[in-house]
Amino acid sequence: MHVRIPDAVGGPVQVSVNGAVVEESARAGEYLSLQRRWHDGDDISVQVPLTLRSVPTIDDPSVHSLELGPTVLLARSEETTQVPLPLAGNRLLDGSLRTEAPASDLLAQLDAEGTITYAGMTWEPAYSGQDTRYHMYVRQADATIAFAGTDTGVPNRMRPAGVTVLDSIWEPGVFVDRQALLAQVATVVGQARTEGVLGRDEAGRVLITAAQADVDGTGTPRRARVRPEPGDGDAITWQTGEQDSDTVWLLPAGWAQIQAPPVVTVEVEQEAAPSGWYTTTPTVVVRAVHLDAQDGREGPGEAGLTIEVQIDDGDWQPYTGPFTLDQEGGAHQVRARVSDGQGRQNRDERELSIDTEPPESTVKVRELGSSVEVTFTATDEVSGVERIQWEGPGTFWGTFSEAFVRALNDTEQVLEYAATDRAGNIEPRRRVVLPALGEQTTKD
Repeated sequence: MHVRIPDAVGGPVQVSVNGAVVEESARAGEYLSLQRRWHDGDDISVQVPLTLRSVPTIDDPSVHSLELGPTVLLARSEETTQVPLPLAGNRLLDGSLRTEAPASDLLAQLDAEGTITYAGMTWEPAYSGQDTRYHMYVRQADATIAFAGTDTGVPNRMRPAGVTVLDSIWEPGVFVDRQALLAQVATVVGQARTEGVLGRDEAGRVLITAAQADVDGTGTPRRARVRPEPGDGDAITWQTGEQDSDTVWLLPAGWAQIQAPPVVTVEVEQEAAPSGWYTTTPTVVVRAVHLDAQDGREGPGEAGLTIEVQIDDGDWQPYTGPFTLDQEGGAHQVRARVSDGQGRQNRDERELSIDTEPPESTVKVRELGSSVEVTFTATDEVSGVERIQWEGPGTFWGTFSEAFVRALNDTEQVLEYAATDRAGNIEPRRRVVLPALGEQTTKD
């Protein structure tokens, strides 16, 4: 008999036959073959530990779905752009996500309440049938470098290859053990250090945090210390814990003498709306700095740095200072690159969706004798119409769904209505006056 082990397992699978544990194992997605003389009533028990995982899509490794065991979860959110979540910094060796409660508790909560909470958001199963706004996919976006939820405070900058430091570390997806992860961290940190994406002190904090973090989920963080190789003359003095620490990083000679390129970041002065769109014209600020510079000077023209910017597929232009991006529309790409006097470069980019104008709605009133049929419509060429709301005598401010009939009486009736777009812009309220019997409809 062949027993398939599900892909969603989160640890060793225990298989028993008639209560006796089978001393064989199989990986997730493979089959475990059980060979014996079978009898009526034989009982096979398979205990499958499940975890919460983020699963990348095939065509874009930065876009993930969240799955609790085999159950795909939907994030409830009013945002109309992709929701960014810090997923890589919460990952464990097996690729699962660190959670405050065991996966078994999350499954019990999902069964009892229909939802769970993760990363400050409410999640429901894809089969829930609810009509709330939800996201099946979210974007992996960690602002800082973290390991198993332990934050280094070091910005998760983009490398010249177009991927961030943390995404580079987790490129393999899973690691067979802690040492395999630490070896990958050392490799990527060394590369990022040479590229100028990590400063000396930042590189040390990343190494120490990775060594200390509870990446295998045992609940026992380690001590760690970092020192340069003997006799290399490096001034690095990172050290934590006691002399009997179980991890010692030997840094390559000459780290203090590395002439790394500068780093550049794209920032926006304004906060995006809850929808993820910018509903006011955003101001873009580009900053560049040599992370190893003793004086920490920043900005174009200082330390001999040349900064350029590119909007979407336009030409690269010199950056002369903060600028407003007044191009309406979704998913504008703002890119920046910096180079020093020796031609060494780095880059950064940011995606902005901008809609600063509300939608426009109209009303059509069709007379039906002693009643009228009312239809509201709205248009928005940028983010699209989210909803139209209206109210009148005896009704509350509700969402319009389809044409309705309203009876006329001896007095005028004032209906107010307004549309909201997907970015969150709300149209000023408009009015339509339904006449008394025998009079003419008016609008404003």
